[in-house]
Amino acid sequence: MMLVEAAKRLHEPGTSSQQMVAREEYTFLNKELYGEMNVEAFSAIMATESRRVEEFIPSNGPATQIKSELLDYFRQHKFSGVEKCHLSDEEMSRMKESIDKRYTHCLEPIPDTQDDVYYDAQECVAIMNSCLLASGLAKAGWICEVNPTKANPATNEGAKKIFLPATTCRNAAELRRLYLHEGEVHARRAYNGSLTDIVPLEKGTANYADVEEGLGVVLEAIDSGDMTSSAAYNRARDRYILAGLALGTDGHPKDGRSSYEIMWRLVALRGSKDGTISEQDIISAKQQATAHSDNAFRGTNFAMPGVIYSKLKVYYEGLAKNVTYLRDHIDTLDEALDIAMTGKYDHTDQHERSHVRNLVM
Repeated sequence: MMLVEAAKRLHEPGTSSQQMVAREEYTFLNKELYGEMNVEAFSAIMATESRRVEEFIPSNGPATQIKSELLDYFRQHKFSGVEKCHLSDEEMSRMKESIDKRYTHCLEPIPDTQDDVYYDAQECVAIMNSCLLASGLAKAGWICEVNPTKANPATNEGAKKIFLPATTCRNAAELRRLYLHEGEVHARRAYNGSLTDIVPLEKGTANYADVEEGLGVVLEAIDSGDMTSSAAYNRARDRYILAGLALGTDGHPKDGRSSYEIMWRLVALRGSKDGTISEQDIISAKQQATAHSDNAFRGTNFAMPGVIYSKLKVYYEGLAKNVTYLRDHIDTLDEALDIAMTGKYDHTDQHERSHVRNLVM
């Protein structure tokens, strides 16, 4: 609530000193809620992007121009490090086998159709409700419905509802990952938490948010069978890049436009398969970058360098924590997931995990 009130003050007219206080208050509250950027992790991601740009061989005019503009950025900003948020092929294979076995009954209602067969919002809702029924969550009052005010899927544990935007359009593979994330992470942890009669386990402990989102992302990635090509993984990673650019983790805080201009070029270049970047590729990259920029700068006027709603960075941080957690428990993965699903808490923190276990027992 304090953050919402601070966001309102960002838009109120006043003296320059009052506006400065409003910006500092908003930034402070974001840090209190979502923490500081991990400079080492951001540098490692950007080091990967820098190498990608260096090694890219453009084969048309737009691609040449985009590479040149990105090289200008990376000449001014140097990064180092190796990304650690990856699972090996062997780890992915073992985890996917376990995940498939664990969730077969929940995912059975999803049609076995090719990736070029898409379902609209109402069809997706019907399929999701069938999954909730198969999982037992429907019996506890959980339902899925279309909500035209939502831009992204969302789960509300208080209302026991999973909301899908009216523009939802997904194929069967995407629906599997959507249900795993919204149904078997967000809804399941809230439901299991309610069974303990310990309110924070139903509503969320202080440090639950990033690891819960990260758990949803990593289950999506495991289901896809390929970490780095997973849409959920790249979405979390791109959000971290945008947050780092905006907050000035590279040394120079940026406003909405400046962050967006770098972001869409990175997305366009990364998506090129043969060195060619078409006009349609640029449009798609700009749409993705706009979504990330809107996510970061919502609540602000987009014109204040370094002033963002920094929740978007927790997805990657939570993903990294869950990768470590699952890797450390790969030989007892089903038990590790049972522990994680006890409620909405930080299952990756040994102290909190032990405390919750004692409370539940």
